[in-house]
Formats: sequence, structure tokens, C-alpha cells
Amino acid sequence: MGVIYSIKCEECKSEWTLFLGQGMLHGNLSVVLKNFPAGVKEKLNIKAMEAMDTPWSFSFEPGYSKGSGKFIAVPVLMISEERKMVIGKINLPTKDVKLLKIGDIPKCPCPVCESDKLAVIQSGCWD
Repeated sequence: MGVIYSIKCEECKSEWTLFLGQGMLHGNLSVVLKNFPAGVKEKLNIKAMEAMDTPWSFSFEPGYSKGSGKFIAVPVLMISEERKMVIGKINLPTKDVKLLKIGDIPKCPCPVCESDKLAVIQSGCWD
């Protein structure tokens, strides 16, 4: 089950809602791959991964884009045996996204006004 976080800047009142973690269907690699650009399936040799039962994990992780003025949920696929991380589709005009831990968000400057007054609360769960 995933977790919903609300982020708010107390200075400029900008707000973001992030759906992080993964849902029940994200245990299925074909569902996970819908969050990645075309061609990733071939590049990662998914058929071989499935045949060899290669360990992998998927989750939406928090990301920060100062250039776009946003916090976003970034789809991340980890392939254990290769120690490979693959970043999924990011719907922003700029690709300057930095992955974060949720606990690091209050330490970031607001991507809109650069204030250090960000508040993060867990506001729910999703599946």
C-alpha cells in the first residue's frame, strides 16, 4: 500500500500532493512497465528477467525539480542482481529532478520561493 504525502510551503502557500510507494498491482512487472518510456522493456530484456525470476522492486519515490518549481512522485525500478536503477516517465518540461527521501523534503528550499519553511504531513494511503 502506498502513502500520500502533502507538502506545503508556509511562506508562499504552494502545495504538492505525492502518491509514494506502490499499490497492489505494482507487484506485476507488466503493470510497472506502463510507468516507463517505450523501449525500456527491450532494453532491460524483461523476458529474460521473468524467465530467470530476477529480483526487482518498484516504487514511486519523492523527487524535487527546482527548474519546474515542483515536488513530484518519480517511478523507480530497481533490478537487484544488476544493482541497476531505472527512472520512469517524468512529465515535466525539464529533467532536473533529484531523488529524495521523504525526511529530506523539509530541508529543501521551496522550489517556488526558495523559503526553508516546508511542512510535510502524511495525509492518507492509496492502492
